[in-house]
Amino acid sequence: MTIKVGKGSCPFENYPLGIVTATTWLDVANLVTLIRTHAIRAVIEIGVYKGGIAAMLMSRIPFDGGFRYLGVEILEGCVEASVLAQVDRIGGAEIIIDDCFGEDFTEMASDFINATGKEKAMVFCDGVDKPREMNHFADIIRQGDYLLTHDYLPEGGSPGNPGWADIEILLANGRFEDARPEHWPDQSLFLLRKMAKI
Repeated sequence: MTIKVGKGSCPFENYPLGIVTATTWLDVANLVTLIRTHAIRAVIEIGVYKGGIAAMLMSRIPFDGGFRYLGVEILEGCVEASVLAQVDRIGGAEIIIDDCFGEDFTEMASDFINATGKEKAMVFCDGVDKPREMNHFADIIRQGDYLLTHDYLPEGGSPGNPGWADIEILLANGRFEDARPEHWPDQSLFLLRKMAKI
């Protein structure tokens, strides 16, 4: 079966908690592992889609005291009703239907990140224009926080997906560093850690 995602499609289905996600099982495992190994306490997901990753990340909240989740999806009616109902049941989680580049959400994201205090936060760019999302949220996250993007292809992604040229922009001037674990070289996820405020 093929999942329609915007104008493209995704040739696989994964249901980590019963809600479809357009990520592979390896991506799901790597996402959960990096949250643990890097002690990330707050995640912003850009592009919630149906809510598969949102459901998985929100499921951490009752068992991982202090972990928080904020998601944004631009398409009204896209996020599954069961995922939105879970937001209402769990404190520490919120899903907003809005444009991630808008002033309101940008301010909300900045406040959400700053509320983590000295703990680490991460923005997961998985919407329809990941290179633009990466550049936008690069200015919002703090030194030591993480920026993760999905659908990375070194030679260049399809429209809206990041390639090496998009990553190089963020690595310039020592602003970010490549924070991918050694076993990630050929993965569709790319992890960056902010090193300087430049």
